Amino acid sequence: MGAGTLTEQGETDMKVIKKKMDKKTPLMFREFAGLKDLTAFIETTPADDGWNNHASDDYPHNFRWCGAHSYTEAKTSLLTGVNVNQIKKAISRGAGVSKKPKRTLSVIGGTPNVPAYLAGSPACMYRVDKVKSRGAFNVFVDTGVHSGISKSEVTEAGIEILIKVLQLANQYPVNLYVGDFGRYDGKIYGHAVKIIDAGHAFNTARVSYALTETGFLRVFGLAVIERSNKFWSSGASWGYGTPLTAYDRKKAVDTVFKNAICLSTLEVIQGNSRAFAGIDAVLDKRGQRK
Repeated sequence: MGAGTLTEQGETDMKVIKKKMDKKTPLMFREFAGLKDLTAFIETTPADDGWNNHASDDYPHNFRWCGAHSYTEAKTSLLTGVNVNQIKKAISRGAGVSKKPKRTLSVIGGTPNVPAYLAGSPACMYRVDKVKSRGAFNVFVDTGVHSGISKSEVTEAGIEILIKVLQLANQYPVNLYVGDFGRYDGKIYGHAVKIIDAGHAFNTARVSYALTETGFLRVFGLAVIERSNKFWSSGASWGYGTPLTAYDRKKAVDTVFKNAICLSTLEVIQGNSRAFAGIDAVLDKRGQRK
C-alpha cells in the first residue's frame, strides 16, 4: 500500500494508497499511524503552490471555526486533549463498557467454583468466553461538518461516537480512524489517522481532540489537503473539494479498508437513522448468537 515517508524529524509512519474507485474514479488516501505522524508530515512537507497553509501561525485562524487561534495552539490541544473529563463522565454513565472478560460455568475451565463443586454440579469450572472474530473492525469516522455546525454539537456527537465504538470494542478488536474524504475535478482524496489501535490501550486525551473538536478537520485535515502533491490541480481559491454522499463515502472507505464500518459526525448530529447502522448490525448479530 505504500511506504512511510522520511521527514526531517525522522520516519513518518504514513501509507499512501492510490486506487480506482468503481474502476474509473482516481482515489488517493493517506493513512497516518498516529497523531505525531500526522503533525510530523504537515510540519516537514511544504504546502503546494497556490494553496493556503493552515500549519502556519501566520494563517488567520478563526477560533469559532478552528477551535484555536493558531496552528501551535491547535497542535497543543491535539496532543494534550480537550473535553477529557466530560468524555470520561459520559463513558462511565452510558457506555456500558466492561473490560472484564465474561466468565461462564462449564465442565472445563481454569478456575473452580467452590459452591458448584460442593453441590456436585459437573459445570463447576469457570471458563473465559472469547469472541471469535474475522479480524479487527476498521471503524472510520468522517469528521466533516459544514460551517453552520457549532463546536458544542461536534463535541456531543464525538462523545456519542466514542461510546458506541467502545461498545463494539468490548466485543471485538477495533481500529478507530478519524479523517475525511472529498471530491474535486473528478477525483477523490482522503486521509485518516489511527487514534485507537486494536489490542492496545488508548489515550483518552489524544482520542478526545480528534473526535470532539472542530479544529481536527479544520486545521489538520485542511493542512493535509494543502500537501496533496498536486493530486488536485487547482489551489485553495477554488475550494477544498465537496463532501462525498453517504453512498460514495462508504464505497471509498471500503476501497481503502478491509472489514470497515463507516461513521459520520454530521449524520450523528442530524440524528440520521443510519448513523450507527454498521455497528448496530454487528452487535445485533452477536446478540442473536447468544
